[in-house]
Order: sequence, then structure tokens, then C-alpha cells
Amino acid sequence: MKIQWFPGHMTKSLRDMQTALKAIDFVVYVLDARAPKACINPEFDKLFLGLPVLYVLNKADIVPAQSLEKATAWLLADKVKDGLGHSKKGVVSLNSVQTGSTKIVAQKARQLCKDKIDKYKQKGAKVSLCGIVVGVPNVGKSTLINNLLGKRRLVVGDRPGVTRAIQSVKIDEYLEVRDSPGTLYPKFESELVATQLAILGSIRDAVLDTTEVSQELLHFLCRDHLDVLTERYKIVDTDTFETCLEKIGKKRGYLQKGGVVDLDKAASAILDDFRKGALGKISLED
Repeated sequence: MKIQWFPGHMTKSLRDMQTALKAIDFVVYVLDARAPKACINPEFDKLFLGLPVLYVLNKADIVPAQSLEKATAWLLADKVKDGLGHSKKGVVSLNSVQTGSTKIVAQKARQLCKDKIDKYKQKGAKVSLCGIVVGVPNVGKSTLINNLLGKRRLVVGDRPGVTRAIQSVKIDEYLEVRDSPGTLYPKFESELVATQLAILGSIRDAVLDTTEVSQELLHFLCRDHLDVLTERYKIVDTDTFETCLEKIGKKRGYLQKGGVVDLDKAASAILDDFRKGALGKISLED
């Protein structure tokens, strides 16, 4: 499945990030824990190389613990040759929708900037830190910041492209973060990465064949997580994802005239269920 999507505002976002770096002390890099490797944007690494980076594996509540452990180890490993080299880095796993879950982000950010804090402390002063929150679209950046604030302040949505410009917010007297637009990279070198991002909702559905995307997801689930489909949709004896899709459509009552299953509607329902976490704990990268 060939997918390319890089609207003009994303080019502007990269330029704006480069300008904003003059005042940035650390980076909060938000990844969807279900496919963290796919969420790594090579364009970001060019910009932030050398800055302390805190990777946030978001939506961790719908990912197996073993998958989180693998992702954490991969992110913390020496990745300089792969473009992920940073002076200091850390990893946290959380669900940014859960109240209070993001307090650790502020704590870890201060730990990563300890040298600067100590430098000012020796002078008898406190330093105000400024970070930037980045990630591909729809990974939960604005939700994370709203959680840090303890109230809803930034506009959020379960679709890419809601945030269109860098916004600054004060978390407390000595900590400020800037929310950035979700930004992809100009060209996907891997069809698998593009497909995973499409499944996650990081690529706008309007530019996709969502039925094809849903079928890619269903093919993966039938191969590796058939028990999940059985539990969720109460279907059995499924040999192929095509018959699985038809059975799900019948169970859900997605029927057209003559009792024909509306396969497009069934496919969209499966995709929506996965994005909401209704299928349980699943990693796309296992």
C-alpha cells in the first residue's frame, strides 16, 4: 500500500521548530506505544540532536508490558548511528488521559536538565526551563500538556492536524512547554511504517483508502491476535481475513439490501475499535 502525505503546514512546522530551538532546554518526544519505531520522525532527530530528550510511550495502557520493555530498551540504547543520539535521554510509559499520570514528565525533564539547574543554583538563582513537545500526528501531545496543566486548555482531537502552530504554556513558575503540530516526514521509505501510521490515525483518513487500511489491520490481527477478534466480535472458525471481515459485518448487522454485508462499514468499525483501544493490549511491532 503506497502512502504519502506531507501537507504544507508540516513544512512550516519544521521551520518553526528550528527557530524555537534557540529557547529550548529539552524535548518531550511523544510516541504511540503501539508502534513507537514507526513514530520516530527522522526530521526531528536532525533538529534535536544534542538536546536532552524524554521519550514518552503514550497509550501504554493498551500495550503488553513486554512490548513496553522492548521499546524502552531500544530507545535507551546507543542509537547515534541511527540518528537517535542525544546528550541525555529518558523514557517513561503512561496514558496521558489518566489524571495525574504526566507528573513524571515534569520530574524527568528536570532530571535531564540537572546540570543547568545546578549551575544556576550555585549562583543562588532558580532557572526557568523551556521544553518542546513533539511527535507525529495523533499521538496525544496536546492531551499530555493539558494533563500537566491539570485542566483542559489546548484544543485536542482524535484526528491529525488539530494543532497547527506552536503554542507556549506555563506548567508552573519554573517550567514552560511548547506544543507543536504533529509532523510527519516528507517521504516514507518503508511501506510497513506508513501502514502502521495509517492504522494509528497519524495520517488523515481523507487521503487514504480506509477500507484497505482496515484490511491491513485485520490481516495482522487474524495472523497474530485471532483470540482478540474472537473475544471482541464473537466469531470462530475463521481461516482468512476476508471471511473474518464478513463474519464481523454479519455479527454487527452491517447489512445492505439483500442481506449483503457492507464490508467497508465493517472494516471501518474494526479500525475505529483499534484506535480507541477497544481490542485490548496490542502492539503493531511485535
